[in-house]
Amino acid sequence: MIAPARVLGYGALIAAMLAPQARALEALEVQALVRAAMEAAGQPATEITVPARPLPACTTPPEVLPFQGSWRSIELRCADPVWKRVLRSAASPSALPRGAKAPEAPQREVLVLTRSLPKGAVIGPEDIALQPASALGRAEVFEDPALVIGRRLKQGLGGGQPLLARQLETDYAVEADTPATLTLTTRGISVTVTVLPLENGETGEVIRLRHPVSGREIRARVIGRDNLAMAANTP
Repeated sequence: MIAPARVLGYGALIAAMLAPQARALEALEVQALVRAAMEAAGQPATEITVPARPLPACTTPPEVLPFQGSWRSIELRCADPVWKRVLRSAASPSALPRGAKAPEAPQREVLVLTRSLPKGAVIGPEDIALQPASALGRAEVFEDPALVIGRRLKQGLGGGQPLLARQLETDYAVEADTPATLTLTTRGISVTVTVLPLENGETGEVIRLRHPVSGREIRARVIGRDNLAMAANTP
């Protein structure tokens, strides 16, 4: 008589022999699986880049999916044992799953005029608002109100129009005939005085101004909004 424990052992062995056996996937098998999945999804079949070495073993054919919604990359999922692989395909960027919609262009909020303004108008806080917009170059538009408040328009604009850099006058850090602060430094000592610039200047530029004591014309470098600096030996 065969012992019960031995019978159970034989049963487990037989079950293991009859169970599906995991085996490595060859390149041709993977190509066939991908082609069938793409055709079923209504996509033109395409070649994929398969590693030279076989993929891990899988007891059943792995599931084939578009990676993150795009068939430009193919995701293979095996249920037993569990693993995932992503392979690159030659599908066009527009290849989408059947029934899927193309993603909309991302919307971002940009500054627009809340009312019509004439040429030369100075933009105030009440003249602008943030509104969603698309298909506008990042370098052209503004998102920060601080970059446009106080600047003048080069041309008249209607309400609701996005503000573009080319529509605004240059944002000078120092303007001619507008009082500014000049810092003079000599022998480690700094003195600040109020001066009257003779020309406009952007940060980093050297411009002409009138010496506050002698009245003669001197030059100093623009270092910030209404601020200039000059060393004692600056001509």
